[in-house]
Amino acid sequence: MPAANYSDLSILSTKEKVGRCRICGESGPLSLEHVIPRSAGGGEKMQLYNTSDLITNPEKAYGEIKQNGTATRTICSKCNNKLGRWYDKEFSKFYKALNIGVDDEIKKLIDSGEIQTKNELSGKWLKFGIKEVRPFCIAKRILAMFCSIDYPGLTDKIPEIQKAILDKNYVPSISDFSIFLCLCYGNGAFFSTIATLKLPNIVDTFAGIESLYIGLYLKQKSSNPKNVDTLDNCANITNWLTECEPNKQYEINFTLPFVKTMALDPPIPQKTKKRICIKNA
Repeated sequence: MPAANYSDLSILSTKEKVGRCRICGESGPLSLEHVIPRSAGGGEKMQLYNTSDLITNPEKAYGEIKQNGTATRTICSKCNNKLGRWYDKEFSKFYKALNIGVDDEIKKLIDSGEIQTKNELSGKWLKFGIKEVRPFCIAKRILAMFCSIDYPGLTDKIPEIQKAILDKNYVPSISDFSIFLCLCYGNGAFFSTIATLKLPNIVDTFAGIESLYIGLYLKQKSSNPKNVDTLDNCANITNWLTECEPNKQYEINFTLPFVKTMALDPPIPQKTKKRICIKNA
């Protein structure tokens, strides 16, 4: 059973609730929605740990078993249905192909003797490609994922994110946010916008979703007025929203390094077992 840590487990409650949709802003019953789409494996049973519990008393941290995987109730059924119709298929195809491609490359490294285990991946560069995907739709599904896991009010703060998600053909202004992608290993993690200190006096802020080998990060420009960039091992994929056509398929070629998780990475108890090139298809 997969395990992951999360900064606030309450957001992954699946109990029925009424509230304000984090995408459209309308109030009413909130729908059961998977952060990682169910079609991509987001409905798989998993055990979630609160990061603070793992730091203060890791051996006694039990975590919470989530039968529905990374499911939340933060958006309305109308928005949830739009995600399913417009974006889930493309994101799931990309997510599965990327993870399978990375796994194949790792097996080659192990078979060649270059590494012995996955724990030796840090700093290794992988190169592979994915054909016939729609980056425009993939980027919009990623934005919707961050609406679910980041702090409430993301679309109030950055209305272009709301417009991008609710209009499948809309090309948003990307002046207020950036999306990053990397290859990562470690415990899976979901975290709202946090501050990170990379070097003395260098602070960066971003939210993150790390699942299997994929790390996705959303950076708000207003939270980073000095334009500090600690995600230098990640590829900025924000231009998928402006340089790729909505209904056109492309071939994406990746050359990326493996990095350790960008989140706090406390040990999960043992009991729980840069560059991206886009071409026309």
